[in-house]
Amino acid sequence: MTRPARFLLVCLGVLSVSACAYPRRVISLNPASSAIDSTDAPANLYRIRIVSAVVPPEQRSGQAWDEDSGPDVYVRVLRGETLLFETPVLSDAPQPVWNADLPANLDLSPGSEVRFEVLDTDGIATDPVGILRTRGLPVAVQPGGETVLPLDVAGATLRLHVDPPQAHRGIGIREVEERSDALVIRALEVNSPAGRAGLAVGDRIVRIANESVDSLGTARAASRLSQSAGRGVSLDVVTVEGEERTVELDAGFTWLSL
Repeated sequence: MTRPARFLLVCLGVLSVSACAYPRRVISLNPASSAIDSTDAPANLYRIRIVSAVVPPEQRSGQAWDEDSGPDVYVRVLRGETLLFETPVLSDAPQPVWNADLPANLDLSPGSEVRFEVLDTDGIATDPVGILRTRGLPVAVQPGGETVLPLDVAGATLRLHVDPPQAHRGIGIREVEERSDALVIRALEVNSPAGRAGLAVGDRIVRIANESVDSLGTARAASRLSQSAGRGVSLDVVTVEGEERTVELDAGFTWLSL
């Protein structure tokens, strides 16, 4: 095959990939009032703020943290080996204060271990200050206030502020792909009206409250979908498996979680 012919095939391949790309649209979620009744929240969700820590004067080995200054400290929150959140590094801080809110409610279900790791870094190596491992909410913690929790090293502590979970208003579909006759779900929150209705990534929404996406146009359809929150509307959906069904969205909240 000649070089021009190979080039033409490559270009045709690029055009083919580009032709298959569809625009995407984010569907908004808005924090609900902190005064709402959270009794309908999923179990084991909590809003967490990492307030501060106390670092022992020496490392586990008995050596000082730094020759000329104090420890440079940050906190990581992990589930298994998955990093959920990380605070900024505070330099020369034996008693660092972050007041850092996790970006979503933290799931502290008893069946899954969450670790809070307090670490010291010099930009090259990282040394553990102390670790808090928990399955479920620690016994000493009462939602609605701050609690100082001991880490696995004598003298090391972590202060957390724990509140009931934050609710959001929205149907829980975070992103859709716009087709001429459908909105294809590309991101979805499980604890939401859409999740509770059994919708899944890849499902095609073809009608919203008895109006077709084709007749509305994708922009209006996405706006109508966003405005459906709290109204208990119906959606006609074609599932990934090709099944056609109608779902009724409840009027409840969306609960973001890590």
